[in-house]
Amino acid sequence: MRKIYVFVRSMKFGLILLLVVAGFSVVGSLIPQTFDEPWYIENYPNFGEILLTMGLHRIFAQWYFIVVCVLLGLSLATATISRVFVLRKLLPNTLIVPEEGYRSDELDEVKTSRLRTYLQKKRYREFNTGDATIYYKNRLGYFGSAVVHFSLLMILVFGGLVLGLSDVEDVLIMPGETATLSDGSTLHLFNFTRLDPVTGRTESISIIEAVAPNGRSSGVREIRVNQPLRFNSFVYYQFQHLYAGSITAVDLETGGFDTFHLVERSFLTTDNRTGIWFETVFQGWTMDEETGRIIPLRYDAPIFPDPLYYIMVMDNNVHEHRFAVPGSHVHVGGIRFEFNELINYPVIRVSYSPHPFPSLLLAAAILLMVGLALSFYFIPVIVVLKGSQYKITSLKSSGIDLEIVAMLYDGEDVPKDASDDEPIEAQKFEREVDI
Repeated sequence: MRKIYVFVRSMKFGLILLLVVAGFSVVGSLIPQTFDEPWYIENYPNFGEILLTMGLHRIFAQWYFIVVCVLLGLSLATATISRVFVLRKLLPNTLIVPEEGYRSDELDEVKTSRLRTYLQKKRYREFNTGDATIYYKNRLGYFGSAVVHFSLLMILVFGGLVLGLSDVEDVLIMPGETATLSDGSTLHLFNFTRLDPVTGRTESISIIEAVAPNGRSSGVREIRVNQPLRFNSFVYYQFQHLYAGSITAVDLETGGFDTFHLVERSFLTTDNRTGIWFETVFQGWTMDEETGRIIPLRYDAPIFPDPLYYIMVMDNNVHEHRFAVPGSHVHVGGIRFEFNELINYPVIRVSYSPHPFPSLLLAAAILLMVGLALSFYFIPVIVVLKGSQYKITSLKSSGIDLEIVAMLYDGEDVPKDASDDEPIEAQKFEREVDI
């Protein structure tokens, strides 16, 4: 059982799991997530079926990804706990005068004074026990490894909560309309344009107002592709734009009119019998020179260079399919239907992140930076000066022991120290904690 515990908390096991999670994250970044299944069959014809079978279209919700994350969390938790126990055992002993482990080269009064002056200039703290003086620096560095593991665990936990509780909703909305979101919030679109009025560049710009269920408003705000609106745990993105047909119905008797923006099959009528069925809008058209018939065109790209309306006229039980171009019109009963140029309308992606987990995730990431700084830049060093003897305790990587010895024996031959081959306390700590 102990072997299993040691393996689970080992750095090797944790690194393997981190690499697996990173690999899944790369796959999730390369393959768009949460689209409808037909979309993957259409866009990945060679391996779309395999992709769906393996669940790569929703990889972060698959059982194998969750299992790896649970194992990684278990590894980080056990590693953090083990480091805390080691710290509880180690820290009280760092300021205790050791009985052995001193360097064999004893110092005279000149070198002792030189060592004290050097340590004071380097801002080492001083602790006098009566029979010895302990100089120490960067004791916070002992916590670096534990802080790194704990922050990684928190990133895993809070990141999982953000992924699991977050939601994305695409809102198709016309200018002047108000959409109601799943939580009761409302989104009103005042205006949408594809032209920046200041620079004249082509850019999707939406003027919106978001209102929370409690009535709190974001105010009228402008969103662009790279300038979303963050409000009430929601982020409103200018995701993309689409095209809609535009037909104006004019009452020939009264002169009243109304304009309809159409994106799906619709029946425009005043009496439920006569009127026109809007079928679709083709992206372009051409004329067959031999027959004189109109041939509608479709393109792979979302462009409408020569839009062509496809309608069905219903008048006195006569059903007739027709084509119409922008600028033309048709009379049905007492109504004139005018076919306008297509209009643009936005798709606004609304992303929900549950409060306060995104903030906690950010705090965990900051804590990770702190832990890494403690591990790499706050290397603990303890120098014990007892009479003419001294002992340097630090990590091998710090090189402080070589620096102190070089300072003491500047221009002199450095005597070999038998204690160089003995493991010092910090080196024991390094092996135990797997820094």
